[in-house]
Amino acid sequence: MDKEAMLKETLLRLMQRLAKVGGWAVTHEAGESSLYWTPGTYEIYEYGGTAPPSFTDNLARVLPAYRELAASMMERCLRGEACDFEMEIVSFKGTLKWLHVIGEPEKDATGALIRVAGAVRDITLQKQQEHDKRLLSHRLFTTLEGMTDAFYMLGTDWRVIYINEAADRLVQGLARKALGTSIWDMFPTLVDTPLYAGYHQALRDRKPFHCEYYSELMQNWIELSAYPSAEGLAVYFRPITEQKRMAARIAASERRLNYVTLATLDAAWDWNLDTDRIWWSGALERLFGYEDLEGAPELDTPRLFWTDQIHEEDRGRVLDSIAHIVASDARMWEERYRFKHRDGQFVHVEHRGFIIRQDNGRAQQIVGGITDISDRMLLEQRMLHAQRLESVGKLTGHVAHDFNNLLTVILGNAELLQMIMKGNAAVEPLAEMISSAAIRGSDLTRRLLAFARKQTLEPRSVDINALVDNIAPCWNARWASTLSSRCIRHPTCIRRSSTHTSSKARCSTCA
Repeated sequence: MDKEAMLKETLLRLMQRLAKVGGWAVTHEAGESSLYWTPGTYEIYEYGGTAPPSFTDNLARVLPAYRELAASMMERCLRGEACDFEMEIVSFKGTLKWLHVIGEPEKDATGALIRVAGAVRDITLQKQQEHDKRLLSHRLFTTLEGMTDAFYMLGTDWRVIYINEAADRLVQGLARKALGTSIWDMFPTLVDTPLYAGYHQALRDRKPFHCEYYSELMQNWIELSAYPSAEGLAVYFRPITEQKRMAARIAASERRLNYVTLATLDAAWDWNLDTDRIWWSGALERLFGYEDLEGAPELDTPRLFWTDQIHEEDRGRVLDSIAHIVASDARMWEERYRFKHRDGQFVHVEHRGFIIRQDNGRAQQIVGGITDISDRMLLEQRMLHAQRLESVGKLTGHVAHDFNNLLTVILGNAELLQMIMKGNAAVEPLAEMISSAAIRGSDLTRRLLAFARKQTLEPRSVDINALVDNIAPCWNARWASTLSSRCIRHPTCIRRSSTHTSSKARCSTCA
């Protein structure tokens, strides 16, 4: 073999190896058939022999599902017909392979079959890729059909290429009828929606398009996203009417909560036990002067912010109390303690909380309110003081009445003693002293009764000298000379006389 022939042989072998192609031929000479393989065919079949295997051995390598096809095709070739088929085999080393086999007959001038020449190509990788594509296509189809979101695909000419079941259901079975037709022709009302301009702009600019709009066709608010590609648009959409209603209710609830927290005297708080952080409403600034560093009315702080503001004498009691409540199955917690204002002063607060628990009973959250009760406590103290005074007044009234009854007895007996001891210079002054003391007691009783009845006391001027004279010895000559006089201002005065009429004759108390 010359060099040129050797080069051609080498190049042919390399190309066959690269393309995974081998050649074969069946010749007929002297009534006998013989098989020929090129080196590429040996590699494809992973056969290590020096001569090709027999037809029987070859056919045995074909999987049963393709064995009948392979036998019939070889018979066709041997009858002088061309053949072209695919089959799956097990190589001589046990490897599963897909082969593409072709063959053509060669005849002499008389039309007699000389040989059949053909080629075999390893298409295992191609078959695997086709299988993967089919599997991926099936999975994609299953995924798209099972999606809760509606989905459809449009070509660049606006024709509907694919639409899933969810989309067809939303438009009441009309969508599947639109396959192969222009979406604008099938649903002309869409031209007046944001979709018309949005779709065109998405294809033109190669940028996704998102929008929310109310669909008269579906009687729903729709959220839609369209993604462009070289083949057209992939469109996802879903109804969001219920979400919009829910969002509106949440927004209304938040507004009401804001108004309630502004109207209440409490600063609302929400302690997340898992993160150990506390959210405070804007009332915290109004009540205690604390605000967010950025000036926001609401405040999100670690738990230590709260505990650091509790008076050190109350801190242990408060923390023990809340730890006990959290560890128990209780639902409510309440404590009173002193809380530090932003200005450094301590105020009395009432702190309440509702414990939110998981199904297993573990405390997860505490929500409640804290309010300044300093004014209330001051008012309670004043009310308690007033109640005490009222109690004292009632007691005083009862005592004064009883004491007045005793004075009546004393005054009556003092008058009798004066009458009996009249003229007795040694004893009569003593009786008058008893009577005078009883009169002073009666005046004290009157003042006590005025206090008990909450009457206004009338202060008046007094003569200190006269008061001193009243406690002078009973035998004072001036006193003794007026024993028979009667006081016109005090009818109960023991110095009385049935003949006394002078308005200027008064007892020493009234003098």
